[in-house]
Amino acid sequence: MRVLFTLASYLLSLAVVAFLTFGVVLILAGPHSGLLLAPLASLVLLPGWLSVLILPCLTARKVWQLKGKPESRFEQR
Repeated sequence: MRVLFTLASYLLSLAVVAFLTFGVVLILAGPHSGLLLAPLASLVLLPGWLSVLILPCLTARKVWQLKGKPESRFEQR
């Protein structure tokens, strides 16, 4: 069950992050937007791709940890 929740959270967050990042990058660095200068437009692509690759992994990792065995914060005597 833990793997199923982790996979579902990864795919859902990947879809959301990719959609939002695509929109932002297209607006900022798109070929016809003209919001940024050409050298800056290429710099926008790097954080865009990094967010698509890293954010879903962080979400899946958090779900994996939360669905794991509960750890006691206090030592039992």
